[in-house]
Amino acid sequence: MNFRQRVGVSIAMALLAALLVPAVGAQDPVEPRPAPAVRHAAYVPAIESPIFVQAGAGVGIPYGTMGGRLALGSDHFSVDAGVGLVPFAWEPGFGIGGAIYLAGRTAPVRPKFSAVYSNAVAMIAILQSGSLDALYSQLYDGLATYFGVDWRLGKTSSFCLDIGVGAVFPSAGIDAVKADFDRVRADYARRGYSLRGSSSPRSAPFVSFGLTFSPARAMKIVLSESAAGSSTPPRH
Repeated sequence: MNFRQRVGVSIAMALLAALLVPAVGAQDPVEPRPAPAVRHAAYVPAIESPIFVQAGAGVGIPYGTMGGRLALGSDHFSVDAGVGLVPFAWEPGFGIGGAIYLAGRTAPVRPKFSAVYSNAVAMIAILQSGSLDALYSQLYDGLATYFGVDWRLGKTSSFCLDIGVGAVFPSAGIDAVKADFDRVRADYARRGYSLRGSSSPRSAPFVSFGLTFSPARAMKIVLSESAAGSSTPPRH
């Protein structure tokens, strides 16, 4: 192989090498792979219910004289219903009404003004003839108004004392109740009975007392939770 041939072969091999092995500077740039998107659960704060529920047992007109009471309301208003038993008359009694509160539901002491319509206005007469006693009772519908307090037993306790003082007014009127009472006493007197004791509803004062369950914190309602977003719970 002469000199020209060797030069030609060398050039050809150089061109072949240039085609088979690309230059480093000519390589395509490698784009970085995007990081996977991070999805956070969005924080949806619980919604505070404006409604509170209170349940309890006690004595007095709001409790149907001797029974239970359920209240449904907000910070400053409530609707109440009570069902119980009227002592001595031993008949079912009820009380339906409402209250206006002067303090919010989380207050340790909540003064209130209440009005209750009830059938537990009782006229009771105990009559005696020798060793024989007779008991006469009659119930009247009436309106009771009273001032009371819900006294929480501890700052975060769910139990409250329900105490109230008020007066009850028979819807039939005081004169009608008095006439019924005089008639009953006269009827029994003709049969030889004398009046031993009585309870006649003439705008009579009364006291109510009960123990109720009323959560110190309002009920929380979680509406939903989103799978997207990056919100975080607020710091307290």
